[in-house]
Amino acid sequence: MDRLMTLKGVAAVIGSSVRHVWREIGRGKLPKPVAGKPAKLFESDVQKYLDRLRAERDGNAGGAAGAS
Repeated sequence: MDRLMTLKGVAAVIGSSVRHVWREIGRGKLPKPVAGKPAKLFESDVQKYLDRLRAERDGNAGGAAGAS
């Protein structure tokens, strides 16, 4: 079963603030939280978000130079 994380926990994992997590939710980069207080996200959704950030960083977002 997928674990739930508070937004404070998500912020700690991604190295950001809870405010930034809410901004990413507003931009659609993270899904809307599960109903309840405190607001929570599924751990798998946070992992997908981090995977997308890594892919962008590693050049899959286009425009990145990387001659081998």
